[in-house]
Amino acid sequence: MALTTLFEKHGIAPTPSLVAAYQRYNTSLWYQIEAGALTKDELFAKRFVTFFKEQLGQTVGPEVDQEYLGYLGTQHELMPGAMAMLKQA
Repeated sequence: MALTTLFEKHGIAPTPSLVAAYQRYNTSLWYQIEAGALTKDELFAKRFVTFFKEQLGQTVGPEVDQEYLGYLGTQHELMPGAMAMLKQA
């Protein structure tokens, strides 16, 4: 949901193929972190800058990552059964 919102706010249609391309790219960056080849700060600074440039031909700054993180914190859906489980606790 956060990725879809980010794309839409930037006038980009969040097609399934574009979302899949981003997911592959983002996963590869997290694997680089696990391998010690990249830091989280480097990931946050470059993931959307590079993706927008390479996939969309658009230039954006690293603040787009902060925008995305903001959407992550506000857009969510409960997992099936989550509310029932919480009520039992």
